[in-house]
Amino acid sequence: MAIKTQPIIQLIQSDRDRNILIEADEEQDRFVMTVSAAIEACKAYGKSAEFNQQFKAMQSKLGAWIQTREADIDEAYLTVRDEAILLLVVQKSEAFNQALEESLTALDIAIAQDEELSLIRLNVLSLPSASEDSIQSFLVSGSASL
Repeated sequence: MAIKTQPIIQLIQSDRDRNILIEADEEQDRFVMTVSAAIEACKAYGKSAEFNQQFKAMQSKLGAWIQTREADIDEAYLTVRDEAILLLVVQKSEAFNQALEESLTALDIAIAQDEELSLIRLNVLSLPSASEDSIQSFLVSGSASL
């Protein structure tokens, strides 16, 4: 019995400026891009599963941190801002909470230094007790409440 193999289409970095055409039969989509762009797209696709896993791990860490500070935190949101993920924490009080700020800073540093979260770019911000309109000004549509 003969085994049939599919031919391999090789994209080589030295051909980086050459255009390629990709056709997706089912949707009849067509993409024209350089070899260099296709290589970068493949790299990004390979990282997406790893990013999703890291994002879930980060969510667990943030959720645990928030639970231990429920007395001080009214709401917490995850949103996208300035090419990073933003954790927005809304305090229950209007007064500055030094302990919460120090804890939030420590959390920020811990996540930035965690090798298991190497693809995550997190910024943190806390607000005193604020109106819904004020809070929404910091959020992108579709932000998730933690």
